[in-house]
Amino acid sequence: MATEYKTADPELAAMGERIRVQREALGMSQEELGFQVGTNKATIHLYETGEREMKWRRLRDIAKCLHTTVEQLMGEDDETEFVQDFDPQLLSACKNASQMDSDSIQKICWMLNTMTAGVSVSDNSMSNHA
Repeated sequence: MATEYKTADPELAAMGERIRVQREALGMSQEELGFQVGTNKATIHLYETGEREMKWRRLRDIAKCLHTTVEQLMGEDDETEFVQDFDPQLLSACKNASQMDSDSIQKICWMLNTMTAGVSVSDNSMSNHA
């Protein structure tokens, strides 16, 4: 009896690729993402290869862990930028900040708000941040 392999759905495979790219841009392993969303490395691999569908709640949790939106992962939101598009030094600083206590994070937010007072996103030219 021959083993039957499931062929990945093209849309699921494309979404899985966006998940993989975003995960890797954050320097996160499949195991780490799996732990954060309540599953394992093998299941994350199946999502990333498009071999397994996921429930809405899991997709939402993955998007949150990857600092993006469900729409972006589904390829429906071209306006939202992936973390991979940001400056590597900024990504590194954010990753370090995610390990800080809430009081330290609040102080950093206060400093950023103070330093950028009066600067709007359009003035800051976020489209040229990379």
